[in-house]
Amino acid sequence: AKYYYMALQKNSNNVEAKIYLKKTAQLILDNKMADFYKAHGMESYKTAVYSYLDAMEFKGKMERFISLDVAPYYEEYFEESKENYLEDRYEEANELLEAGRFEQSQEIFEEIAKLDPNYEDVKALKKVSKAEPLYNEGLEALEAKKYREAYAKFDEVIQLKGAYKDAIKYKEEAKEAARVDEYKQMAEKLDGQTLKIGVKAGTSGKIFGSVTNIQLSQAINDQFGLD
Repeated sequence: AKYYYMALQKNSNNVEAKIYLKKTAQLILDNKMADFYKAHGMESYKTAVYSYLDAMEFKGKMERFISLDVAPYYEEYFEESKENYLEDRYEEANELLEAGRFEQSQEIFEEIAKLDPNYEDVKALKKVSKAEPLYNEGLEALEAKKYREAYAKFDEVIQLKGAYKDAIKYKEEAKEAARVDEYKQMAEKLDGQTLKIGVKAGTSGKIFGSVTNIQLSQAINDQFGLD
């Protein structure tokens, strides 16, 4: 089949290649469907599902040049195998999720979503499997006073699941704690230092006007490298 397929890629009007491709490709497809049917009958649902999908992929590729036949009842058998397989995988993924094995559960939810995007609540659970470990990492970072890291983790959680658990509250806590921590570090660097600000003053030494926050900020930045 490969030889005739390549010949048709070069010349799609090659009648002889089409005739032989149809014969050989139909035989290959029939064998693939036989493998699927056998797996379905043995209740090897995973093998059945992926055997059928492989067969359909082959059929689709060949039908660029020729038409192939598949008995309509095979699709019904496929749907039965798929339903059973998805049910088993969904149960397994939920057990992994409850056990805190988020990466493994996420892989299964993604597989389910590829086979059936609207299966049960797989879309929501797929997000949970991603959000929960990020949420836990955020809590650990917050406890370890790694506020910027915590803020980033909770922000990721919110992007995935919105108001997931207390992510919004902890994100704000991390933001405020990071700001306070930054001010403390700045105060430690400035402690005991002399800050020089150029201003206009009269003969008595009294300055004209007052020192603004902008002037203070600029002087701190210039002299100590602090924003």
